[in-house]
Amino acid sequence: MNIAVTNQFTKEAIKARMMQHAANLWGVKNPVALDPFVRLLIEAFSTEIYRAANETQNIEGRILDKIARMLTPNLLTMPRAAHAIMQAQPVEATQLMHPLTHFTVQKRVSKSFGGNMRSEEV
Repeated sequence: MNIAVTNQFTKEAIKARMMQHAANLWGVKNPVALDPFVRLLIEAFSTEIYRAANETQNIEGRILDKIARMLTPNLLTMPRAAHAIMQAQPVEATQLMHPLTHFTVQKRVSKSFGGNMRSEEV
């Protein structure tokens, strides 16, 4: 989300906008000159608006996640088994392998337009 959009939903920004609107509505030039009780009510109301806005954003995020899960086929999200067989030749006569040993391979990949070769670890 944009920083400018985020800043307009802070408690202080909401309160300042509400104070300015109240001052304009009642013809007061300075929002600080409003009655303390009115300022207290505006502060409480701005806090509730802030909470409601945050809850709305959370709900929106959950809805988007749910829609994405529903629209994404399981084929793309489920785990896949390895699709290659690797054979290793030990340097010594025997080599003890740990079950969690990982293999990496360097393969040369050419760029489509540049023609330069680069090594990529897979």
